[in-house]
Amino acid sequence: MGNIITLLGMGKKVYMRNDITPWKTLKDIGVDIFNVSTISLEPQSEKVIENNSQKIKSYFSEEKLVEQLKKIFREQDK
Repeated sequence: MGNIITLLGMGKKVYMRNDITPWKTLKDIGVDIFNVSTISLEPQSEKVIENNSQKIKSYFSEEKLVEQLKKIFREQDK
């Protein structure tokens, strides 16, 4: 999934099957991805590119990682 996240963060158009877990995860955070059954060479709109980049950088940021790790370790201490 690392390559997919990198490509989306760079504003690239990503196609994948809609019956796999990464599809749901990315859709849940508001990223626009495309089903492989609808492959098209049409470029993405600037709005989609900006939205995807913003969502990826926000959700997969260092700050978010630190927050998630703190939560994990707090729950282990209980």
